[in-house]
Amino acid sequence: MKKIAVTLGDPSGIGPEIILKTLTTFPELYADAVPVVFGHSAILKRQAERLNISVRVEDVSNLDALPAASTEKILCYSDTELPAIPPSGQVNPLSGRLSFDYIRASIEQASAKKMDAVCTAPINKEALKLAAVPYLDHTAMFTSLTASVQTMTLFVTQNLRIFFLTRHLAFKDIALHLDK
Repeated sequence: MKKIAVTLGDPSGIGPEIILKTLTTFPELYADAVPVVFGHSAILKRQAERLNISVRVEDVSNLDALPAASTEKILCYSDTELPAIPPSGQVNPLSGRLSFDYIRASIEQASAKKMDAVCTAPINKEALKLAAVPYLDHTAMFTSLTASVQTMTLFVTQNLRIFFLTRHLAFKDIALHLDK
């Protein structure tokens, strides 16, 4: 079974809802994988209550010996304390800090071969900025925290694979950055 780190995203945003609905709706996800949500269980539990989703959310600390996961049981991992549950629907620095912490932890654990892949949920760039996180987005975090030189974001839809060739450029400047 492959272990997949699933970052919670911005705790005040849509990430927890996407994760809950995905992991409780599609049992086929568990055929070959054990998803582990990198985020605080209290945040996921709060969102499950709000959405009236019946699911057990369990904390795990040993990524080498994971219990079974299913549509009825979601596993959560976090390596930081939760000072408070951030408010839903509000841009705030705590959510920016937590979303970065979850991504950082997923990268560290995947780099240490404790996880086989990382899947990320949406984050809020404004919250990252409020938290003084020194990265603009997921790609910048992955590039720096993995000491990579060139990275790209990939979108997959059925048979189409899309890479971002340019990042945050005005349309008029795109041609200047193409060399092939």
